Amino acid sequence: MLGATDVSDTIVGGVTFTNCEFRMKRVAKTDFNFDATCLNCDFHLPKRVSNRYMDRPKLDGCRFHGHYVGFDFGPKFRVGIIGPSPGNLRNCDFSSARLHLCAFYGTSLSDHKWPGWPHVFLDYSNGASWAHLLASSPIPDRLKIILQLRPELISEDSSVNSECIVSVYLPEIGIDPEALWPLIQDTPEIWFPEKDKKSKVDAHAVRSAQQKNADVADKLAWERNRLVPFNLLTRCWLTEVRPTSDGDSIELVFNTTYLQSRVPDAPPEVRLVLEHADVALRTPTETKKLVGMVEKYMPMSALLEEEAVVLKPHRKERGQVILNFDSCVAFEQTGISLDIEKLGDYVNRYWRQ
Repeated sequence: MLGATDVSDTIVGGVTFTNCEFRMKRVAKTDFNFDATCLNCDFHLPKRVSNRYMDRPKLDGCRFHGHYVGFDFGPKFRVGIIGPSPGNLRNCDFSSARLHLCAFYGTSLSDHKWPGWPHVFLDYSNGASWAHLLASSPIPDRLKIILQLRPELISEDSSVNSECIVSVYLPEIGIDPEALWPLIQDTPEIWFPEKDKKSKVDAHAVRSAQQKNADVADKLAWERNRLVPFNLLTRCWLTEVRPTSDGDSIELVFNTTYLQSRVPDAPPEVRLVLEHADVALRTPTETKKLVGMVEKYMPMSALLEEEAVVLKPHRKERGQVILNFDSCVAFEQTGISLDIEKLGDYVNRYWRQ
């Protein structure tokens, strides 16, 4: 039993466990990455456990139970550490576990028993030379992001991490497995144990799934273009709000001095035009449409609320201004258009520095 007391458990000295059972009672006090060889052992987790290493133990013929997220198994090369980790992975049984974004190094799909659908497995052997082929395929963007992870497969350590398998539990990334099946049924790079036995769907179902996925991708892109710019609210002053001349849009003016303090190439001012904006004033007793004088409610702060922007006026004014809008266009102070992704880049670089 590991994690049974308030003291962290540590196993050292290269001990060998044979036919043993490991139960993790309190995960916070459990050292998963111990120095040992485990032969024909069972590992049990009490609950979902995320982002741990198990790349030091030598695991042979072991069985895993529980919910593993972001675990690394096998001889992994870690950046900043000379040489690979000492662990290895042979003939293990993961069929009773849930594995999401787990990486298995120095091993192959045929070496172990894996959980079935809706798990899928991505084989990054030989540097994942196939990954770029799926970039233009009709699979969902959420899965493409996973494909781009390529865990630390950089040229310096390719000899160590030349074999890597990544597991994905589809429901955890918000993908309907059966809706995905028509899109991956002929994709050998995405594998699961029962794939060869699963019934293929006809061409009409494939085209329907492709169209549905394209519609979902368009909707996600639309939502991203609406909301991403408002990351600016966290580190910029919202200095002015005014209706545009056509009366159908609202312009928000941001002073980006905070951004420039860490990202020198950020523009000094960013203007966001909310197109087809519907403006309302919300008070404790009612919400009514705000037709004119938006500038009267010069905000002291702003926040996102579901799919709307909420402006909190000066203290002398009562209520909140609610901005609902269809889309957003960004401009620099000079009137030059700004790409929404570029705005996101400014904010991300600010937080990284």
